[in-house]
Amino acid sequence: MSAAFQSPFTVQAQHARVGADDYLSRMNAHYERATELQQARTVGTMGNTHTKWESPQALRQFGHEFELAQECQQAMFECSRMAQRAQMRHYQHACYCTVRKQKTDMAITKAFSVSLSLRALSSLLCSAKRSAHSPPLREIKPPVLSTCHASNAPGLFTCSQMETHPT
Repeated sequence: MSAAFQSPFTVQAQHARVGADDYLSRMNAHYERATELQQARTVGTMGNTHTKWESPQALRQFGHEFELAQECQQAMFECSRMAQRAQMRHYQHACYCTVRKQKTDMAITKAFSVSLSLRALSSLLCSAKRSAHSPPLREIKPPVLSTCHASNAPGLFTCSQMETHPT
């Protein structure tokens, strides 16, 4: 990507961070207001304090402030998650662009770069991992008779039974 223009993922991450900061300040304001309401109604001596609500409206107002604080907290977490996802997508895109621009082995290409699609790059990088980390019974070929639904051939593997049974 050129330096003149920001990627859409960077812009999205910046907007989400601004939103998270806004929700954080709102959440703190609501928590402070709820704490003030509670402390104004707290009575008692040193070891024995309790909160006495003189009216249902006062308790409702405290509950409403506390609920708004929790809603702002959830929205802040959501904005932070969106910012993290956008930042990760920007990083992935930058890595992809870097790999795409690199020249392949000089013995093969002799001076020109190959533009890879995302699918080709993925298959190139993941082919060794797939064979090394595949499930244990996937490498073994099941007997020909055992691949049929109606077959009661002995030696049918559990994985083959799961694959061949109709759903």
